[in-house]
Amino acid sequence: MNLTLEVLRANANPQVGITVTGLPDPAVVSIERDTPEGWVSVRGGKKTPASGGVLFLLDHVPPLNVDTTYRAIGPDGAIVEETITVPSDRGWLCDPLHPDIAIPVTAHWEPGAIILTANPSADFPAPTDRSEE
Repeated sequence: MNLTLEVLRANANPQVGITVTGLPDPAVVSIERDTPEGWVSVRGGKKTPASGGVLFLLDHVPPLNVDTTYRAIGPDGAIVEETITVPSDRGWLCDPLHPDIAIPVTAHWEPGAIILTANPSADFPAPTDRSEE
């Protein structure tokens, strides 16, 4: 079993593409990342079915600017780990129901408040109408 991580930019917001290969077909795999509180499942990565010997998953909200270790737990209990750093010069607000929609924000500290300002660039896509979903 092999684990590959890559920084992806969907709509400009940084994400981590997680690919697990060398799996039996079919297989069930769990994907987790290390946090200060311990290992947590990546969204959609808890006991996820894989087919064709491959699993691909996106971590839509990875930690930014710190080394982060991900691990895949295979069907036989085997564990593989990789570490990645996702660079970003800003924070991101992400729609929790549609994590592919995010806007860049900058934080400004003032007495008694943190003010977030959004500066979407010209290439930032407008949110799509998802009222039919």
